[in-house]
Amino acid sequence: MVFFTLKSGARLGALLGIVCLGLAAAGCGSSSSSTPSASHSSAKPSGTADVAYAASLLCLNEKIVAPAFQSATGLKFSGRAGPSTGLQQEIASGEISPNVFEAVGGDNIEPLFPKFTKWYVQYASTAIVVAYNPLG
Repeated sequence: MVFFTLKSGARLGALLGIVCLGLAAAGCGSSSSSTPSASHSSAKPSGTADVAYAASLLCLNEKIVAPAFQSATGLKFSGRAGPSTGLQQEIASGEISPNVFEAVGGDNIEPLFPKFTKWYVQYASTAIVVAYNPLG
């Protein structure tokens, strides 16, 4: 069994988030060109990763993922936090259309199949712990 400290867990989460966002950004780029030489251009990447995420992931996205993603890719990061169910409903209604949706659990992703997504990756999990002190 592997145990992660808060710091190493945050780094792992950021790394996985960057990978997911990078894949999404790459998939959203335009591949059409009017000239053959345009595809061999050395232009810097441009665009914005539009990310909707569960409010519980706000700190992770704003403090770790967004700066690391922008630094690693040169792309912008635009985040929107909210309840997973609410965000899922806004996506399904067409009110928002993010490139990436980070929900807590897969239950909020599955209603989006197959119109809004065809796959998802569960990249982190946590346990809820209750502590009790009878002397307190």
